[in-house]
Amino acid sequence: MLKSLVNSAKSVNGNLYNLLSNIQNNFRHKLRVDYPLKITNISPVKKLGIVSEEKILSGANILSVSLTQGITGYDLQDCDQNTTNRLQEIADKIATKYHEKNPTQYYYTQNMLKCIFQILAQQSDPSLSVHHYAKFLYDDYPKNVPLNWPLSLGQFITSTHLQSLIDAQRTYLMSLAGDLEQNGLPLINYPELLKTVGIVRSRALNFTPEAPKIFTQDSVLILCPVIDVLNHSFKPNCRIEGRYNSLENDSFVELRVIEDIQPGEELTINYGNYNNYDMLMKFGFMVDNNPFDEFPLNLNFGNYLEYTTQLFDLKNKIFLKVPDFSLEKISIYKDKIDPKLLALLRIYFLTEEDLKRNPE
Repeated sequence: MLKSLVNSAKSVNGNLYNLLSNIQNNFRHKLRVDYPLKITNISPVKKLGIVSEEKILSGANILSVSLTQGITGYDLQDCDQNTTNRLQEIADKIATKYHEKNPTQYYYTQNMLKCIFQILAQQSDPSLSVHHYAKFLYDDYPKNVPLNWPLSLGQFITSTHLQSLIDAQRTYLMSLAGDLEQNGLPLINYPELLKTVGIVRSRALNFTPEAPKIFTQDSVLILCPVIDVLNHSFKPNCRIEGRYNSLENDSFVELRVIEDIQPGEELTINYGNYNNYDMLMKFGFMVDNNPFDEFPLNLNFGNYLEYTTQLFDLKNKIFLKVPDFSLEKISIYKDKIDPKLLALLRIYFLTEEDLKRNPE
């Protein structure tokens, strides 16, 4: 089964073929394929994907990949204890600096940095052995993620919200690169960090896609070969699970079928119930008719002297719908709007469908 998967990859992606060949030749028991699968070009948009060559019934386990073949935000592979402790300390220090009061972002940043260390530090530090998957990831980084777009594309971005997301991320990562250098990792400069963050964000697995932004102390970012070829669907036919095998003393990422798969059908998983802006920033694509989509509605009141009755009514409705509004209602009657009020009046929870149903 594995040989078929490797051979099918040969014609569509040289780097992927080399990676699978490496696993097949040296870690045969670390990647198990239970059904005949084929890696192929799905479409010009999706590009690579995995299809089944026979019918697979719901509940079946399709393949298992050992975590030793991937990269996680939990364990720093191929590092001696002193190096592990040093990198762990740097990850903790930086995550604390930016997100001490936000546990979700703290644990995510900590995990992300440890994945970055394994991908990037191992490329440039001769004392660290290069993980075969890290080499593959670095050579195959996602150029379609907005963070990796050329700066010249900025003039063609019509969404001010998207541009603000890109600018904010780039500013944050520039600061992050400076922190890494100050903590003794000068080889991780801003351009390399930008590329590597795109790799981690676009390939990292989340085992709770229904709540993709929830990241706790027990959560772990996982970048896993073969699994990361699977394409996204909000109605997937597969899901990923984690399993520890006590006999082999090893943990595996498994792909399990959740509805019958027909011959020639593509295998899909849910990357997460993200809106389209998050989808684009993380993975480099948007989804048509995204049921979880939302978009920012900026209420540009312009010159405060030019208030109209409609704007006044709209603001009154907002006050009625937000009972815990922190500013006094009297501020709406002032001849000058408090800047804090304008910041709070940005609405992010409305979807396009909401606006169609209720234009008001």
